[in-house]
Amino acid sequence: MVGSKRGGKISSLPIPSQDLDKWMKELVRLSREAERRFRSGNYEAAFSSLTAITPLSGVLVESCRNRIERSSSDGEFVVGVYL
Repeated sequence: MVGSKRGGKISSLPIPSQDLDKWMKELVRLSREAERRFRSGNYEAAFSSLTAITPLSGVLVESCRNRIERSSSDGEFVVGVYL
């Protein structure tokens, strides 16, 4: 899913497989940036980095969920299970 903002809400569009890796790397980059900013005492900047993670992770979760549902043989998908 690619998040696009419409009326204050994020809508979902399919993320092409070749772009999924870029989105995952951005998630890691934001996490490291937030940690670096937090450790340096720049809490407002760390907060900014952290708030950017929420919509991005939501898009990635939905993309993974859709891929699991399409590939699942029994059609059952349990949400919230940490493997």
